[in-house]
Amino acid sequence: MFRNFLLLCLLIGFSAASVMAQEVDTKTLDNRNTKVNEDIGKGLYHQHSLTLNTLGKPFPPYKEYRETIYFYFVLDEGTSKLAKVIVTGNFAGRMEYADFLYDSSGDLVIFDHNDDTRRADADKTKAYFLKKKLQKLFRQGEEIPADMFITEDLQVGIDAINQAKLYKRLFDTMVQTQEMSNSKDKKDK
Repeated sequence: MFRNFLLLCLLIGFSAASVMAQEVDTKTLDNRNTKVNEDIGKGLYHQHSLTLNTLGKPFPPYKEYRETIYFYFVLDEGTSKLAKVIVTGNFAGRMEYADFLYDSSGDLVIFDHNDDTRRADADKTKAYFLKKKLQKLFRQGEEIPADMFITEDLQVGIDAINQAKLYKRLFDTMVQTQEMSNSKDKKDK
Protein backbone atom coordinates (compact mmCIF):
# COMPACT_ATOMS: atom_id res chain seq x y z
CA MET A 1 0.00 0.00 0.00
CA PHE A 2 2.76 2.44 1.01
CA ARG A 3 4.66 1.51 -2.13
CA ASN A 4 1.64 2.36 -4.32
CA PHE A 5 1.17 5.66 -2.46
CA LEU A 6 4.84 6.54 -2.99
CA LEU A 7 4.57 5.66 -6.69
CA LEU A 8 1.45 7.85 -7.02
CA CYS A 9 3.23 10.77 -5.34
CA LEU A 10 6.19 10.40 -7.71
CA LEU A 11 3.90 10.35 -10.75
CA ILE A 12 2.06 13.44 -9.56
CA GLY A 13 5.38 15.18 -8.90
CA PHE A 14 6.72 14.33 -12.36
CA SER A 15 3.46 15.43 -13.98
CA ALA A 16 3.51 18.76 -12.15
CA ALA A 17 7.15 19.32 -13.04
CA SER A 18 6.40 18.48 -16.67
CA VAL A 19 3.53 21.00 -16.81
CA MET A 20 5.64 23.68 -15.12
CA ALA A 21 8.54 22.96 -17.48
CA GLN A 22 6.33 23.74 -20.49
CA GLU A 23 6.26 27.45 -19.60
CA VAL A 24 9.22 29.29 -21.06
CA ASP A 25 11.05 31.44 -18.52
CA THR A 26 11.81 34.60 -20.51
CA LYS A 27 13.62 36.30 -17.62
CA THR A 28 16.07 33.40 -17.23
CA LEU A 29 16.63 33.24 -21.00
CA ASP A 30 17.13 37.01 -21.22
CA ASN A 31 19.64 36.82 -18.34
CA ARG A 32 21.47 34.00 -20.12
CA ASN A 33 21.47 36.01 -23.34
CA THR A 34 22.89 39.04 -21.53
CA LYS A 35 25.59 36.87 -19.93
CA VAL A 36 26.54 35.37 -23.30
CA ASN A 37 26.75 38.87 -24.81
CA GLU A 38 28.93 40.07 -21.92
CA ASP A 39 31.20 37.04 -22.26
CA ILE A 40 31.46 37.63 -26.02
CA GLY A 41 32.51 41.20 -25.25
CA LYS A 42 35.18 39.87 -22.86
CA GLY A 43 36.52 37.52 -25.53
CA LEU A 44 35.52 34.36 -23.65
CA TYR A 45 33.97 32.68 -26.69
CA HIS A 46 35.63 31.38 -29.80
CA GLN A 47 34.37 32.97 -33.01
CA HIS A 48 34.12 32.03 -36.63
CA SER A 49 32.63 34.42 -39.15
CA LEU A 50 31.54 34.38 -42.74
CA THR A 51 31.03 37.46 -44.92
CA LEU A 52 28.92 37.26 -48.05
CA ASN A 53 29.66 39.62 -50.95
CA THR A 54 32.92 40.65 -49.30
CA LEU A 55 33.82 43.20 -51.98
CA GLY A 56 30.44 44.90 -51.72
CA LYS A 57 29.77 44.86 -55.47
CA PRO A 58 26.16 45.31 -56.63
CA PHE A 59 24.37 42.05 -56.08
CA PRO A 60 20.92 41.48 -57.56
CA PRO A 61 18.27 42.19 -56.46
CA TYR A 62 20.06 44.79 -54.27
CA LYS A 63 22.40 47.56 -55.34
CA GLU A 64 24.12 47.22 -51.98
CA TYR A 65 24.44 43.88 -50.28
CA ARG A 66 26.79 42.55 -47.66
CA GLU A 67 25.98 40.09 -44.93
CA THR A 68 28.20 38.84 -42.10
CA ILE A 69 27.41 35.85 -39.92
CA TYR A 70 29.21 35.56 -36.58
CA PHE A 71 29.31 32.17 -34.83
CA TYR A 72 30.15 32.20 -31.11
CA PHE A 73 31.02 28.90 -29.48
CA VAL A 74 32.84 27.17 -26.66
CA LEU A 75 35.12 24.16 -26.74
CA ASP A 76 33.86 21.50 -24.36
CA GLU A 77 36.26 18.56 -24.10
CA GLY A 78 37.38 19.15 -27.68
CA THR A 79 33.85 19.53 -29.03
CA SER A 80 32.68 22.86 -30.47
CA LYS A 81 29.32 23.86 -29.00
CA LEU A 82 27.46 26.72 -30.68
CA ALA A 83 26.07 29.30 -28.25
CA LYS A 84 25.01 32.19 -30.46
CA VAL A 85 24.81 33.38 -34.04
CA ILE A 86 24.61 37.06 -34.91
CA VAL A 87 23.81 38.11 -38.46
CA THR A 88 24.28 41.66 -39.71
CA GLY A 89 23.45 42.78 -43.18
CA ASN A 90 23.27 45.80 -45.44
CA PHE A 91 20.45 45.31 -47.91
CA ALA A 92 20.22 48.40 -50.14
CA GLY A 93 20.98 50.67 -47.20
CA ARG A 94 18.73 48.85 -44.74
CA MET A 95 20.86 47.63 -41.82
CA GLU A 96 19.32 44.36 -40.64
CA TYR A 97 20.27 42.53 -37.43
CA ALA A 98 19.34 39.05 -36.22
CA ASP A 99 20.42 37.23 -33.10
CA PHE A 100 19.99 33.49 -32.44
CA LEU A 101 20.64 32.07 -28.95
CA TYR A 102 21.03 28.29 -28.68
CA ASP A 103 20.65 26.03 -25.65
CA SER A 104 23.23 23.43 -24.64
CA SER A 105 21.66 20.83 -26.95
CA GLY A 106 21.92 23.14 -29.97
CA ASP A 107 18.26 24.17 -30.17
CA LEU A 108 17.09 27.74 -30.68
CA VAL A 109 15.75 29.40 -27.53
CA ILE A 110 15.71 33.12 -28.47
CA PHE A 111 15.38 34.79 -31.86
CA ASP A 112 15.73 38.58 -31.93
CA HIS A 113 15.37 40.51 -35.18
CA ASN A 114 15.51 44.19 -36.14
CA ASP A 115 14.46 45.01 -39.70
CA ASP A 116 16.58 48.19 -39.85
CA THR A 117 18.80 49.30 -36.98
CA ARG A 118 18.98 52.83 -38.43
CA ARG A 119 15.25 53.49 -37.98
CA ALA A 120 13.49 53.93 -34.64
CA ASP A 121 10.24 52.70 -36.23
CA ALA A 122 11.80 49.53 -37.68
CA ASP A 123 10.04 46.20 -37.29
CA LYS A 124 11.36 44.43 -34.20
CA THR A 125 10.53 40.85 -33.35
CA LYS A 126 11.64 38.72 -30.43
CA ALA A 127 10.61 35.09 -30.07
CA TYR A 128 11.17 32.55 -27.32
CA PHE A 129 11.19 28.81 -27.91
CA LEU A 130 10.92 25.72 -25.76
CA LYS A 131 11.61 22.29 -27.23
CA LYS A 132 11.56 23.66 -30.79
CA LYS A 133 8.16 25.28 -30.30
CA LEU A 134 7.31 28.98 -30.35
CA GLN A 135 6.19 29.92 -26.83
CA LYS A 136 6.25 33.71 -26.68
CA LEU A 137 6.37 36.38 -29.33
CA PHE A 138 6.95 40.10 -29.01
CA ARG A 139 6.47 42.62 -31.81
CA GLN A 140 7.61 46.18 -31.23
CA GLY A 141 8.01 45.20 -27.56
CA GLU A 142 4.36 44.15 -27.17
CA GLU A 143 3.66 40.53 -26.27
CA ILE A 144 1.31 38.56 -28.47
CA PRO A 145 -0.27 35.87 -26.27
CA ALA A 146 0.16 32.32 -27.57
CA ASP A 147 -3.60 31.82 -27.72
CA MET A 148 -3.76 34.84 -30.06
CA PHE A 149 -1.09 33.67 -32.51
CA ILE A 150 -2.16 33.95 -36.11
CA THR A 151 -0.61 32.18 -39.09
CA GLU A 152 1.87 35.02 -39.60
CA ASP A 153 3.08 34.71 -36.00
CA LEU A 154 3.55 30.96 -36.28
CA GLN A 155 5.41 31.51 -39.55
CA VAL A 156 7.87 33.78 -37.70
CA GLY A 157 8.60 30.86 -35.38
CA ILE A 158 8.94 28.35 -38.22
CA ASP A 159 11.24 30.66 -40.18
CA ALA A 160 13.40 31.39 -37.12
CA ILE A 161 13.79 27.68 -36.33
CA ASN A 162 14.66 26.90 -39.96
CA GLN A 163 17.22 29.72 -40.09
CA ALA A 164 18.71 28.59 -36.78
CA LYS A 165 19.05 25.04 -38.12
CA LEU A 166 20.67 26.34 -41.30
CA TYR A 167 23.20 28.39 -39.34
CA LYS A 168 23.87 25.41 -37.05
CA ARG A 169 24.57 23.19 -40.09
CA LEU A 170 26.82 25.89 -41.56
CA PHE A 171 28.69 26.11 -38.26
CA ASP A 172 29.04 22.32 -38.08
CA THR A 173 30.47 22.35 -41.62
CA MET A 174 32.97 25.06 -40.65
CA VAL A 175 34.05 22.97 -37.66
CA GLN A 176 34.45 19.88 -39.87
CA THR A 177 36.56 21.93 -42.29
CA GLN A 178 38.68 23.13 -39.40
CA GLU A 179 39.08 19.56 -38.12
CA MET A 180 40.17 18.41 -41.60
CA SER A 181 42.84 21.12 -41.64
CA ASN A 182 44.00 20.16 -38.14
CA SER A 183 44.24 16.47 -38.98
CA LYS A 184 46.18 17.29 -42.18
CA ASP A 185 48.62 19.40 -40.14
CA LYS A 186 49.14 16.51 -37.71
CA LYS A 187 49.90 14.12 -40.58
CA ASP A 188 52.40 16.57 -42.09
CA LYS A 189 54.38 16.79 -38.84
